[in-house]
Formats: sequence, structure tokens, C-alpha cells
Amino acid sequence: MTNILNFFDQENKSLKRLGLALSGGGAKGMAHLGILQFFREENVNFHAVSGTSIGAIVGAFYCKGYTPLETLDFFKNTSFFSFDKFSWGSKGLIDSSKFIDDFKKYFPENNFSELEKPLVVCATDILEGKEAVFNNGKLIEALLSSAAFPGMISPMEWNDKLYADGGILNNLPASHIRHECEYVVGIKLQPIEHMKKSDINSTFDLLARVYELNGLSTELREMDHCDLALVPKHLLFVSTFNVKSEDLERTFELGYEYAREYFSAQQKELDNLKKRSE
Repeated sequence: MTNILNFFDQENKSLKRLGLALSGGGAKGMAHLGILQFFREENVNFHAVSGTSIGAIVGAFYCKGYTPLETLDFFKNTSFFSFDKFSWGSKGLIDSSKFIDDFKKYFPENNFSELEKPLVVCATDILEGKEAVFNNGKLIEALLSSAAFPGMISPMEWNDKLYADGGILNNLPASHIRHECEYVVGIKLQPIEHMKKSDINSTFDLLARVYELNGLSTELREMDHCDLALVPKHLLFVSTFNVKSEDLERTFELGYEYAREYFSAQQKELDNLKKRSE
């Protein structure tokens, strides 16, 4: 890991104009892609990205140059709950290291240096109890560390450390690019609203809800670092763990619809983003 400011200085001596912070949220992350598809069609381009968990993965694909639709295909074609991914007797139901080969097809060099734009990835250092921030070195290990949902996906073990989901301590890492960007857009996938008892039907639903509530105060703090915060309420009842292909597509569409509706009422804001993209 390197100093964040030095990292951006190495990439470009000038201040990055438009930054994007992507929150965690499991399968809800397909809404990130839908929103990015809208931005793509409107010629809004971000110069630097930070992300946690699914937000880090989406950010990596974006910074590599993959389109939102190409990234959606990756998620649709990757077997997240297949038998060979299960981690019998380990620290999670699913072995995080078994996804490395899936990612290498898209990131063959497995290094931050292969990305076209700066990316900051947030994970949690379980042993030291603090944030771990990655911006150079091994890319895939950093992504899998950031997305290792406790109890569900085993922590990543590397660098003599044990890393788990970045959302434990920082689910919307806008602060890590705040001082390097003139304008920061944050996308928070998990609106906290009242739920009925009937909305929680499984252990997965309960875990997701507890996780959302646990990270609320940190997300609100990080939203203060955003010049524009997008919180698509369409996602309230989208399951964090639903990875069926048709549901991923629907969540993608929800993100796209949210962005289209939001910016149809905020044309000046969209024009501002376009100008900063130039």
C-alpha cells in the first residue's frame, strides 16, 4: 500500500476532476452498473474511483475499461454459490480464494498498474482492527478481501494478514478520494427505511439487515465527503444475496431507471457532471 496522495500524484500531477465512490451492497451492486450505464450514455466519465466490496469490484472493471454491460455479464456468468466454491470447515461458507481464476480472465496481470484510471479499494484488517486501503500491488486479492462478507465468504489471507469485507468499517469510502478530486459522486446502495417483520424471511435477510444498520453511521459520515450522493430507494427490497441471472438484470435496470428519473429532474446537475468529465 502507498500513500494515497502520492499515488494520485504519480498518476497525474493535476487534481482529478471527477471522482466516484461506490458502496458495498452485495447483489444490489448491479444497480451501480445500471447507473454507470446511464452515465456512459450521457458521456459522463469519472477520473478516479474508490469502492468497498461489490463497489470495489465494479470500480475495478470500470477502471480497466470494461463497459457496464460487459461487467454485468461477468456477474451473470460467475457461479458464486456453486459446490466447488464452498469452504468446508473454514472461516466462511464460501472460499474467497476460489474466485481468483474467475477474475484473472478479466485482469490477467493481477495488478493495479493494469488499470486505466486510479482505483482505491477498502477492506478490513481483521487482526489489527482497522481499515486496509489498497491502491497498488495485487488487484484481485484486494478485491476479494474487500468483498469477503463475514460468515458468508471466508476472509482473504495474504501479506501475513487476514482481510474481510471493507463494509465492516467503511462501506462508502468517499474520503479516500476527496482531496484528490474536485467533485465526488457517491452511490449508496442500502437505504435504511422501516421494514416489516415479513420482509425478513431467512438468515441471509437478517444478516444483510444487521450489516446495513451496523454501517449506517459510517456511511452518513462518508456522505459528507460527497458533493452529490445518489441513494436509489428502488433497491430497498432487493436481496443482498440474490445472484440469479434474471434478478441481476432486473437490479441493473432498477439502477438505470433510478438514474434516468433522478437526472431528468436534475438536468443542471447532469450538465455539471458532463462539464467536469471533459
